[in-house]
Amino acid sequence: MSLVRERRHQEPLTLPIPPPPHYHGIPGDPSPSSFSSSSPDSSSPVQTLNDLEKLTVLGEGSDGTVYKTRHRRTTALYALKLIRSDLSITTVEADTLKRIESSFI
Repeated sequence: MSLVRERRHQEPLTLPIPPPPHYHGIPGDPSPSSFSSSSPDSSSPVQTLNDLEKLTVLGEGSDGTVYKTRHRRTTALYALKLIRSDLSITTVEADTLKRIESSFI
């Protein structure tokens, strides 16, 4: 108990946050500023899924798959999430609620 009292009177631990590393780039890898945002934009060059070339799978989950894609004309990189169409919102919500451990649900 005395240890707890001692800790209360100590200054909080502070550590300096290092600056972000400088981006040196990797051959063939675009700079971070060239990545496109995920917000919809009317000037976006992506009009159809055929405009995108799948490069690799970034991740998979119960709801779908995320792919790293490249725009065929501009070579801009995008993340494309394909959601399984066989899942209804009700099913997903029910599965989520089953996994939540809360006395309020």
